[in-house]
Amino acid sequence: MLEEVRSLGAPGLLLLTDGAFLPGRRVLCTFIMAALKRGEHVHIFGFEVPKEEFCAGIPPELSPSLVYHDGFLDPLGWEKSLHLLTLCDLSVRGIQERVGDRSGTVTLVLDSLSWILARRPLHAVCHMLRELSRGETRVVALIHTDLHPPGLLRSLTLLADSIISLTDSGGTLTAHLTQRKRSGRVVTQKEPFRVCDDFSLETVRKVEREAEDMVQVRVYVLGEGYFPILGCSFRVTNSVEVDGKLEHFCRGHKFVRGKVV
Repeated sequence: MLEEVRSLGAPGLLLLTDGAFLPGRRVLCTFIMAALKRGEHVHIFGFEVPKEEFCAGIPPELSPSLVYHDGFLDPLGWEKSLHLLTLCDLSVRGIQERVGDRSGTVTLVLDSLSWILARRPLHAVCHMLRELSRGETRVVALIHTDLHPPGLLRSLTLLADSIISLTDSGGTLTAHLTQRKRSGRVVTQKEPFRVCDDFSLETVRKVEREAEDMVQVRVYVLGEGYFPILGCSFRVTNSVEVDGKLEHFCRGHKFVRGKVV
């Protein structure tokens, strides 16, 4: 489902949530790469990292369809440069003027929504997101959940058409997806994955996860031996060592610490 959301590029608002020590920006770049390969125009409104750092790894042949609006160098507009993104441009009209009139689907990337929410009220940001995501425009916004109260996050998730929440499950990156279909049906799914060097996504298969989490089990066949339990003699068919603890089985019964279970 994650690859489907990424590759289809349906219009609307997609909210990508991460936290400390989670690679939300790398996952964001995978959606940018997918949009560029579909031939869409991509406009990135970046505030948290320099352009060179954000665009590192994007192939030069895809760069002509990519426009980076730099809000990192001079967000307060002290240099009076018309090319740099400032706080004054963070409005529906300001962003639309920078994007211009484009035919076909346009993808707008906000990196990050947390930076904008620290400087704009919630109702203004919600209005901007809803207006920008109308028509054939897709808005992909990154937000750092550990910087905001639950009520604010709840308001934004109710506004979004798709939500991808990143978590770390025992060293495996997991995406919790929620997608609202046009019919009104809500689909949820949890999917472990990894981000490849070329910004593609690879699903971690169930077999791989089980192999990583598998507990070492050793089986000892004791044949005709006898094992006294609670003062009685029982024929031990086999014993199994699980996580360093020896568990014994006799005639279909399992004995753990001298008790039949």
